Amino acid sequence: MVAEVRDDYPTESAAINAVMAKLGIGSRETPRKWVRQDQIDSGARPGTTREEFGQIKAMKKEIAELKRANEILKAGEFLRVNDGLAEAVSPFQPDGWLGCGPRRRA
Repeated sequence: MVAEVRDDYPTESAAINAVMAKLGIGSRETPRKWVRQDQIDSGARPGTTREEFGQIKAMKKEIAELKRANEILKAGEFLRVNDGLAEAVSPFQPDGWLGCGPRRRA
């Protein structure tokens, strides 16, 4: 909305103040941030676009989930079936990952 009325005012600040009054916004910071973010999204100003922010947020969430999964794998004991008997072993045993395949004898 500020971009639409920008040419009607001598400064961007005056245009922001006019939009504030029309929308009944009490804080000048809110429409100023909208204007800055729009400039970033359009490439007129350097910064993180909304799309990039969304991607970063999704990646951080995925990293946190992967870290949790790794902690569970590191801390947990897993069930391996060997010769018909079940025994609990660490998945980091040198004789196989999660008991896949027959147990190798040394």
